[in-house]
Formats: sequence, structure tokens, C-alpha cells
Amino acid sequence: MAHVLVDWPTCDVPDGPCPGIRVEGFHQCLAHLSETDRSLFLSRLDPGADVDARGVFLSEELMAELVEAVGHFGDLNFTRANFENVDKLGPLIAHRLVLDGATFTRGVDIEVQAAWVSCVATRFEKGVTLRVNSALIDAERVLLGAPSTIMDVGVGDPSAMERLAWYPAWDKQRQDSGMIGVAALVSLRGTDVSNLVLVDVDLRWCLFAGAHRLDQLRFEGNCWFDSLTVRWPVTQRTMLAEEYLERWTMDRHPFVADHAMVPVERVAGLYRSLRKALEDSKNEAGAGDFYYGEMEARRRYPGTPWAERKILRAYWLLSGYGQRAGRAIAAMCVLLSMVTVLLFTVGLPATQVGTWPRIDQSLRIAMGAVVFRDSGQQLTEAGAWTVMIARFVGPVLLALAVLAVRARVKR
Repeated sequence: MAHVLVDWPTCDVPDGPCPGIRVEGFHQCLAHLSETDRSLFLSRLDPGADVDARGVFLSEELMAELVEAVGHFGDLNFTRANFENVDKLGPLIAHRLVLDGATFTRGVDIEVQAAWVSCVATRFEKGVTLRVNSALIDAERVLLGAPSTIMDVGVGDPSAMERLAWYPAWDKQRQDSGMIGVAALVSLRGTDVSNLVLVDVDLRWCLFAGAHRLDQLRFEGNCWFDSLTVRWPVTQRTMLAEEYLERWTMDRHPFVADHAMVPVERVAGLYRSLRKALEDSKNEAGAGDFYYGEMEARRRYPGTPWAERKILRAYWLLSGYGQRAGRAIAAMCVLLSMVTVLLFTVGLPATQVGTWPRIDQSLRIAMGAVVFRDSGQQLTEAGAWTVMIARFVGPVLLALAVLAVRARVKR
């Protein structure tokens, strides 16, 4: 057993160093306690008790003893623990489940109902299926050695949760923040997600910057991105937490650390990678929203050439980067109105008099111009130029509207 540097009092065993933390009142860790001492320790634990098993080598039998003795845990700390030949963990009910730096040598199925599940730098060497209810999940720098899944399992045991003193206050905090009902990922930074599938997980406040192979992340069920929508100063749309933080630094969410902000050029890359992931998951409408975010980040990036930024701004204004049919249709209506007014005032010969007939003729010519129809009407020089410009701009706006509609209904 290799010696491991830790910052807690380690187990005192004669057969070599053990990184497990000593059980309070004893010189050994939970795994190395004698049967009598372990029974004595477990008998002292009440429901809702905190259990510290940092660095301990844990087996399924030892975990079963813990669950039977305590039932509902407070803080369950398995930091840098080693789960030997454990292929199922849970069902567990705890305030916090900490698996930071822990190692699972076999494929494991973890089922937990908790307020917080921390898997920072956890090693799942043969993969994991993490089934959670309501928890906030931190999955930074996780090693996923085989195909893995993080999924919400719906409503667990509400009566069991309500018996824990921490639950009512925490549940109110989640309701006030809008993060209720399903499991929510708060970070995937530093994790290679090429083996990961997310199922019915809230991703509204998830930080993706620094995740590896993000374009290979897979989504199933209803994975939410869409609550970070801002009606002003931008159109209502899906937005990543990184863009929200980069744009509105004063409106940071209490669950997101201050150092989470990333530069706008990296935000564009995140949208691009996740767009591909959504396209591969056959979510074309969601991918369209991420294309919008990518274009928006490119438009706002100071390193984008001036001319390109102007083009992108026009693309945004006229059709929301090909994703907002309403803008293109509104632009066509404005164009039609302008062409009609110009034809009415200066485009038709002065011989054509009369208010309504002149308006009717102007409108007919304007509508024909946007679809390249030749009205055969005699026009003034100003009218000819007006129709020529309308014949160029009109079909472009029509094509943008069709493109935007297709982007929203494509599957």
C-alpha cells in the first residue's frame, strides 16, 4: 500500500501506512477497526449524522453496514477514498455526498438523494451511472474511463428528506434561485466528456469552459439550457452560464464562483462545440440557439475584423443570424412600406394622379419587386432605382425568413 500525503490523522496499522482518517476516539480508520470497535462506533451514530471516511478503503459490505446503522446522513465525506470492487453505491440519502479524489476500480452504479454531490477529480476507471434526485452536482476534472451517464431519477423519498433538519432551508434556497425539480450540473470543467451522456439534467448554470471533447458530449431526454434568457438588451434566447457571467458581471449567481468568467472568444468556442453535440443528438432547434450564441460572441469579440463585425451586425439585425424569422419578415414589411412610399412620391410619372389608384399601383409594383416580377409599368428614374434595389434586398430577406423557419422546425 503506497504512502499518500494527506492533511488528516491517518490510520495506525502495523502492516503498513493507510491513508484512511482515524475514527474519532480510535487509532484506526473505519476499514481497519476491529469488529467490536466498529459496532461500538456505528451504534453511536444517529440518523442525520455526519460520517468522515476520507482516504478509507471501502467495500460493499462496509458501505452496507454504514447505511444500515445511519440510514439518512448529514455530510458523507469520501474524499480520496478507494472503493474496492464496489459496483453499486446506494441508494443513499445525505445532505452532502463528497467523492472528491475518490477512486472506483470497477464500473459503478451510484444512486443518491442529496443537496450536493461533489465529484471533483473523482476517478471512475470503468465508468459510472450516477442517478441523482434534486442534487447540485460538481463534476470537475472527473476521469471517465468508460461510457458513463449522469441522470435525474425524479422524485425520491420526500418524507425521508423532510425528516432531515437541513432540507427545508435548502429546498427554499433552491426554489428562490429557480433551480428546482431536477438534478443540476454546476460544472464540467477539466473533464473529458467524450464518454458522457446527460439525461434529464438541468444545465442552466453549468460551467463548460475547460471541458475536453465537448463536441462529443451527448444529451438525452430534457436537458435544460433555456432559463438563462434575457429579454433586454438582447433577444430572448438560450444562453450559457459563461456568456451570462461575461456579459453581466454584477448579476452572478450564488452557486457560481467569481473566477468562473471566461473571455468572449472562448464563449464562441463553447457554443460551437455544444452546437455540434446537440446536432449529433438530433436537437436541431437547440443547436440553432447555440449557433446564435456563437455568432453573437464573434460579433462582440474585439479581435474580429471590423468589416466582419459590420456584416455580422447586419445579419443579427435582419434575421437574428438566420434564427429569427420574425425579424426577417418585419424587415420585409419595412422594405415594402419604404418602396411603396418612394414609388408613390417620386417613382411614378406625374401623369398618374389620384390618391388611391396611385397607392394601389405603388403597392403592386413594390410587392412584385421583392420577388423579381417585372410590372411593365413606366417609372421615373428614381422609381427605376427604387425597384432595382428592392429586387436585390427583397429576395435576400425572404431567403433569411425561410432559413430561420427551417432552423426552428428542422429535426
